[in-house]
Amino acid sequence: MLTGTLYEPDSQEPFEHVTITNLSTRGVGFQCLSPDIQVGQRYTIIFVLGDDAMTRFEEDIVVRHVQADHTAGAEFVAPERDTFALDVYLMTLSVSSWQAVSHPSRTS
Repeated sequence: MLTGTLYEPDSQEPFEHVTITNLSTRGVGFQCLSPDIQVGQRYTIIFVLGDDAMTRFEEDIVVRHVQADHTAGAEFVAPERDTFALDVYLMTLSVSSWQAVSHPSRTS
């Protein structure tokens, strides 16, 4: 489970701590406690990937949807960014998931 922190634009103070529920190269889904998250708001999200290098990921986002349970989806703002570490992390997760489905462990 990945956790992260939202920061409002031009602020050094954390706005909200979140749990990452979905992650792709185009955006991020997260669960938050605050009812103040609104569609269209911009934040910076910071979290650490669960890779061996513990890569710190910092990206500007814009909230695209918010559910009643405070689950939100956001799009990364900068489309022309370096996503190599994120790409490798997501590919590793994808391969691990495929291997678990394709080759389930057997107990004898």
